[in-house]
Amino acid sequence: MLPYVRDCLGRKLPDGVLITFRRDVLAESLWEYGEVALAERALHLNDAELYEVELLTVWHHLNDVEPDAGPKLQNGRVMARAAIEFLEGQPRDTTRQRRRTRPNDERYDTIWASRPNSAEEQRAPHEPPPQRAAHRRPRRWQRYKP
Repeated sequence: MLPYVRDCLGRKLPDGVLITFRRDVLAESLWEYGEVALAERALHLNDAELYEVELLTVWHHLNDVEPDAGPKLQNGRVMARAAIEFLEGQPRDTTRQRRRTRPNDERYDTIWASRPNSAEEQRAPHEPPPQRAAHRRPRRWQRYKP
């Protein structure tokens, strides 16, 4: 028999399976599916509460059935369902069936937006780019020249 863990509601989950995400990603998923008030609450979850939502997400991912009509269950919607169940205490579906989008400059992901994206932006402005050494083939691969 496989080892298992239990979520906060006492349901068995397989050991070693965990879906992890950040608070802002969870809040963005809740907002996309029409749960604005819960999205604000999700930003203030502590680490233990976020871990419980992650465990609930595993349970929903393994046990929720695909809807007969409409879009299939995606990870964002499964995360939103788990957060709804954790924050409200009762399982229910999301308000919206399809995701809504927002402009990039208005997303919750403000922590990561301020970080440099590439090595070019991380380097100091006065520092020259690193020079690549000229590649030389090893001697044993060169043709024999008499």
